[in-house]
Amino acid sequence: MVKVCIINKTRDKKIDQFKTKIKKVLLAGVEFLKIKKDLEINIIFVNSAEIKKQNLKYFKKKSPTDVISLRSGIPIQNSRLLGDIIICPEQAAKNAQKLNHNLEKEIQILVLHGLLHLTGLDHEKPEDLSKWQKIFKNLEKRVE
Repeated sequence: MVKVCIINKTRDKKIDQFKTKIKKVLLAGVEFLKIKKDLEINIIFVNSAEIKKQNLKYFKKKSPTDVISLRSGIPIQNSRLLGDIIICPEQAAKNAQKLNHNLEKEIQILVLHGLLHLTGLDHEKPEDLSKWQKIFKNLEKRVE
């Protein structure tokens, strides 16, 4: 069984309304990607200051971002924890406005984006980009 833990460290109560859909999207992604079923994934919502701090700590970037994925350092065979997906609703709202869709849809996209990173895929590597795009499009269709 996949355990999804959603932690809202922001003051944004809208996030609590999205929890059921977030879990559904994540579980659809896990099923589609055929990821080990007995695992845990944390989805943590933070404010811009916190994600900026995390971005600097892990990626040496001094700006806030929308999503950060942190894979568990423990081999998956020895641990249930796949990793953490950290999302900033403030940045997600800016993305949603630019892309002309709502915050809930943008958060769903970021959850899938984070999940792909937790599985080891990286859209910044040219050799992974086409595979990433194909998988991402298939995942998006499944959760619409």
